[in-house]
Amino acid sequence: MRLVLGLGVVVSLAGCSVLAPSPERRQAAVKERAEARWASILGRDDAATYAFLTPATRDTLSLEGFKRRVNLRIYRSATVKSVECPAEDVCSVVIDLTYASRMGNIPTSLKESWVRVGWSWYFVLQD
Repeated sequence: MRLVLGLGVVVSLAGCSVLAPSPERRQAAVKERAEARWASILGRDDAATYAFLTPATRDTLSLEGFKRRVNLRIYRSATVKSVECPAEDVCSVVIDLTYASRMGNIPTSLKESWVRVGWSWYFVLQD
C-alpha cells in the first residue's frame, strides 16, 4: 500500500512538472504572443488586436469600445526587447517601438503586462 501511495505521489509530481512550462518556455510563449499582437497592431487589424486582451477585459469592453478607447494607428514599428516572468502566470514585456507624432517619428520603450489564463497568454490593458 505504501509503495502504491508513494508511486502515486511521484507520478503526480512528475505530472505537475510536465504541465508547468519551464521559465524559458514561458518567456518564449509570451514573446511569440507579444510579437503577434504587435504585428496585428501594425497591420491595423483591430479585431485581432482585441483578441489578445484578457477574457475578463473582453467581457467588459466591446470591440467598438476598444476601438474608441485606444489609438493604435500611431505606431510605426515594434520589437520585443525582453520578457521576464516573475511568476508562472505573470510576465512583463519590454517593447522598443516607434510612434508618429507632429514632431515626426518618436522612438521609445514600453512595458507591457501579460497574464496566463488557462492555456494561453493575454495582454493586460492598462488604464
